[in-house]
Amino acid sequence: MTTSIDPAPSRWNRWLWIGLAQVVFGVVAIGVAVFLSWPFFSGLLTNPAHAVPGEFEQELEAGEYLVSFETSRNSGSGPVTFTRSDGIEVLELVVRAPDGTVVPLDDGRNQTVTRNNVGYSGFVTFEAETAGSYRFRVVTDEETTVLVTRSLFDFPLPAIVIGGVGLLDLVVGVVMAIVAVTRRSNERRTGPAEVAAPTAPPPPSIIS
Repeated sequence: MTTSIDPAPSRWNRWLWIGLAQVVFGVVAIGVAVFLSWPFFSGLLTNPAHAVPGEFEQELEAGEYLVSFETSRNSGSGPVTFTRSDGIEVLELVVRAPDGTVVPLDDGRNQTVTRNNVGYSGFVTFEAETAGSYRFRVVTDEETTVLVTRSLFDFPLPAIVIGGVGLLDLVVGVVMAIVAVTRRSNERRTGPAEVAAPTAPPPPSIIS
């Protein structure tokens, strides 16, 4: 005599629920990382490009900023594009804080920004210690445009850590859920395992 046992579904159900929980946690963590990093990316997408030589003002939050100059522009469409590169000579660059004091500048030529097929080469970085309207005076040897954005080194570190953990959890959770669903489906198709039921021992023989 045989009996059917099916202990597997409970194990794979646990795997499935753990995997789904990790997926949810990963999605939430990635959302938090996007929220924390949005001020950085929004500036890259929406900050205005200013025509120079000349003076302009820009509202800034506290943080480290990069001043970059347009040095290349792509034109054309489809598989063929053309790039125009310019060598811009900066004759004067002065940044004033909201209170009128001159802001110290540091080298920022190790950073580049590309937006809407326009390449900007970093020139200087500076620290905006307070939020407010900053005034820029730029003198160049020819007309171009200037972009003031958050420096790459000002990217929020917590967003990187939280986003990395969230992405890892998301991948692990998806893998666990797929394995659980596949294994459970396979075992349901093959049917439960059958094992022989224990038989009662024979009655003891009586010797007269």
